[in-house]
Amino acid sequence: MSEPLGPPPSGWHPPPAGPQPGWPYPGTGRPPSGVPADHHPGSRGGGPPRRYVDRVVIALVVALALAAAAIAVILLVNRAPDPNTPIAQGSSNTPIAIPDNTTIGVTDTITLRGDDTVGRLDVVVELEHTFPSELTAVLVSPAGREAVVYARAAQTGPRVRLTLSSGDAASPLRNLVGEPVAGAWRLTLRDGIAADTGTLLRWEVTAYPAADDVPSPAPERAMGRSTPGLAIPDPDLDGAVTDVTDRIALSGYGTAERIIVTVSITHGYSRDLYVELQSPTGISVVLSQSVGGLEPNITLTLDSSVPGSPLNALVGEPLAGPWQLTVRDQIAADVGTLDSWEITVTS
Repeated sequence: MSEPLGPPPSGWHPPPAGPQPGWPYPGTGRPPSGVPADHHPGSRGGGPPRRYVDRVVIALVVALALAAAAIAVILLVNRAPDPNTPIAQGSSNTPIAIPDNTTIGVTDTITLRGDDTVGRLDVVVELEHTFPSELTAVLVSPAGREAVVYARAAQTGPRVRLTLSSGDAASPLRNLVGEPVAGAWRLTLRDGIAADTGTLLRWEVTAYPAADDVPSPAPERAMGRSTPGLAIPDPDLDGAVTDVTDRIALSGYGTAERIIVTVSITHGYSRDLYVELQSPTGISVVLSQSVGGLEPNITLTLDSSVPGSPLNALVGEPLAGPWQLTVRDQIAADVGTLDSWEITVTS
């Protein structure tokens, strides 16, 4: 058991209640010599000065604010682009004459800037021509990839306005998806038949980013077959020949790596015939000319993978667009029929 405390020492008085003047350092209100001015005598264990604590708190608040700002910037930079907001756009509004009957044609350029690749491409072309069906228009990306935006299509009236988007399933512009945006985009127009001229009035191109959920385009294989049953007439009395033409429109992404063509014709004398295939860009190759004999029918099967095939010249052409077959009877006395033909293009 503890012993009872004795009386307080002589001269001792209990401290008065409540805070004292100059607390915590009565008298002057200043700490004695050697004690930091921000020292709090009420703290135990020699804790850090209040000024130091305040500085640490401020530093933590600033660090948290900077971290939040950095996270916001990262999220902003890495957020998915809006596929409906253009990333580049350009137009050319100076009219340019389209020369007559030339394979070179006329070319106009729009330069776009940006570090992205094309997710979607929209193109508008306005032109005037007496016979628009004589024209071929090809758009070339800065990297050299081609798309046929107009291919000798029948139009009423001299003025033509084309509005195309790679977002359409059958659009030839699909061949330009994934191409770099930056650089010179070239539009070339060719008039392949004499006697009429025209003008490129204006055109524009708009590039959009790719959506995150849209896969990159992949090469495709496209096939088409036609059974026109078109009569192949003899030359007239003056020796003028009549071309019989038929088209197969293919759609898809890629450029031709292999082309296979089959043609079936009924004719009394196959050596009279001239057969030609034209690509969507307007490049033509002769498939058969004065070949055969007295057989009543002619069947051609050609493959670009065979060495020496005339189709080799069309490898590298855009897959998408109209492929045109032309048959001509060059000698009088026998007539025939273009029964059927088909084309397969692997990109």
